[in-house]
Order: sequence, then C-alpha cells, then structure tokens
Amino acid sequence: MTTASDWAESGIVDLTGYVDGTPMVPPGRAASRAREAEWAFRAMTDSRAVARDWHRLLGERAAMNERRRSAPWSLGRTCRAVAAADGWVAMNLARPSDVASIAALVEKSEDYDAVGAWRAVDAWAADCPGTEVVTRAGLLGLPCGVIPDGLVEHGEAVGWTDILDGDPPDEGSRPFVVDLSALWAGPLCAHLLAGAGAEVVKVETRSRLDGAREGDPAFYRLLNAGNDSVVIDPAVEADRDLLQRLCERADIVITACRPRAWGSLGLYPYEICRRTPTTWVAITAYGLDDGDRVGFGDDVAMAAGLVVWGDDRRPVPCGDAFADPLTAMHAAVDALGSYRIGGSRLLDVSMRDVVASTIASNDPAPAVVEPADGGWVIRHRSRDSRVEPPTRREPAGVVAAPGRDTDRWRGRL
Repeated sequence: MTTASDWAESGIVDLTGYVDGTPMVPPGRAASRAREAEWAFRAMTDSRAVARDWHRLLGERAAMNERRRSAPWSLGRTCRAVAAADGWVAMNLARPSDVASIAALVEKSEDYDAVGAWRAVDAWAADCPGTEVVTRAGLLGLPCGVIPDGLVEHGEAVGWTDILDGDPPDEGSRPFVVDLSALWAGPLCAHLLAGAGAEVVKVETRSRLDGAREGDPAFYRLLNAGNDSVVIDPAVEADRDLLQRLCERADIVITACRPRAWGSLGLYPYEICRRTPTTWVAITAYGLDDGDRVGFGDDVAMAAGLVVWGDDRRPVPCGDAFADPLTAMHAAVDALGSYRIGGSRLLDVSMRDVVASTIASNDPAPAVVEPADGGWVIRHRSRDSRVEPPTRREPAGVVAAPGRDTDRWRGRL
C-alpha cells in the first residue's frame, strides 16, 4: 500500500474539496498513520473484535450522515478559514454559545444569527493579525487557530508522564475503562479499547450529558453500544465519591476536557495515578501546557496544517473533523500499551500535535486527481488509486439509557 492509495481508500479524498469540483488529496500521510496505528494495536491483543481498516474510520461519521465535501466550509458547515490581516485563521462556530460570543469578539452591541456572525467576523478579522484574532477568541472560549503556511513545530503526539513503576497485568486480563469524555475522539478511543476486550463504563453528569446523544443515533450507538452508563451530580457528595472510586479502580480513564474540569469534579489525576496503576488519558486540543484552549476536530486539524488550498488560495478543511478520529486511534494505542506494561502514568494527547506529526514533509511528487470511468483516480508515481467514497460500519448492541447502571456500580464499589 502507498500513501496515495491509503488516502484514496479512506474516503477522505472524496470528502475534501468543493461540491462540484475535483476531490483533493490532503497533505501528509495521516491515512497511512491510521493503518499503522491499527497494526500496533493488533500486536497488543488477540481479540477478533478489533475494528478493521482504521483508515476507513476517518470518514465513517460523514458516511453515516451522508455528508459531502463542502469547501470552503467543513462538512458540518460550522468551520472555515477567515482572512486575517497577515494570513488565515480557522474558526469554528459549532455551538450556539459560539455564535452568541461574536458580538463580544468584534465589540458590537448586536444580536447576530449564524450568517450575521460570520459576516461580522470576516469584517473585523481583516484588520487584525492572526495571532490577535486567536488570542481574543481564546479569551471568549471560541475554537480558533492560526492556519500555518508551512510545517508546524510540534511536540510528541502523545506525551507519557510516568508516575510509578507498576507490574504488568495478569495474562488474559481485560482492562477496565472509565470514559469521562464526550462527542467523538474520547468515545472512539473507548470503543477501540472495547474491541480489545475492555469493560467500559461511560460516565456523564446529570446536567450535561454527552452532546452526541442529540446527533445521529446510529453513530452514537456505534461508539457507545455495550458500555455501562453512570450518571452523577457533582454537587452530591455520594456521587463525587462514586466517581472517585470508579477512577481509582479503572485501569484506563479517558477525558477530553480542559484540565480545570478535573478539579470541578474532585479529580486529581496525578494523585490517583500515584495510588493506583491507572493510566489517565488526557485528550486536549493543544496539549496540557495549553490545556485551557478550546478546539474541535475541524479547526484543530486546520491549525495543524491539514488543509488543501483552493484556486483562490483559500485554505480548505480536509475530511470530517479529522483531528477527532485520528487522535482517538493514537490515544487507544498508547493507552493499551501503557496498561500492558503496568500503567500508573498520565498520557498527554494533543489533537493538534497528533495531526501535525503526520505532515512531516512535502512529497516531491504530488498526487494528481483526475476523472476516470465515472469517478476519480489519484495518479501518483505512475500508479492509479481509485478514489472511494467513505464507508460505514453497522452499529451492533444496545446503548444504555442514561444512568442505567449507576446504582449497580454504587453497590459494586
């Protein structure tokens, strides 16, 4: 297999570009890195339930939602590039609160709808340096990042902080996973671990269930079927105690939030890992050193340099919230690896660094997409690879009603 053929099979090329235009090949080799992550994961487990063809998982949400390429917008039409005075930034107005924050960003006393918010951002950003746009957006909790015009300096995709030397688990044991995350990256990580035999408990707060429950039910079921469901109220001492005991019992804890949220739940990962062999997987947009910064899959991927450039030299998003599934794969490999050697460590998983690590250099022989037999092929180094549409897996199993297993786990612990 080649980088071009992996991209062609993944469905991402079919999802990248303008609606009526030629599909576009993203930079780097992220699709191949997804396949390599699968091989590394399979080497650590003999489970036959491990998902196959991880490069195809990159586009499966788009396949389930029947989304098409939508440049200059992301597939969900909430993220795109904005022209700043000295370059481009990626901005994502994915939540109603993001749209509501635009008046404060541009310092106007207006009540914008989504269309008006984007117009206001375009007009205001045109006179601001990109770094200023990002800084001011960050103060308001808006997902925003500078789009680089070259390679991004980055750290390790997954940084390991060893806390204690633990003993490997007994042969044949299955990890116990507590998933405190929501949306896509964290739940997909938990789903992949479940395929390796892990027992997964999904924990949500009563006031803020996983927002993905309100999205495509089939996609939510795909990622969460088979998991136990615990719902807690952080204001209730007994519930905070239950959460603490779950995390201390866990072999792997998955979070995808800003670190300050840990304290609001009464959780202190370093202390838990000092007392137990827990591996704490901390997924953030830009890494724990910049852990209060907000970011979602589309804008983070663009800020990492995963863009293609349209004819008007406008940067265009690639695929569907690309940083989410790719991060989930890296996190799952490292989490299972940490568990296998004894745990007791914190994994710093930066979505931006995961994506940037796949864009190491520019291929001197760029891929060219051309029409062929009613479809498209990538021509690269004298080899043709047919561009395939994104594919989907069929969900199996039952999704637990919120809180179905709370009392049972309270009794078990």
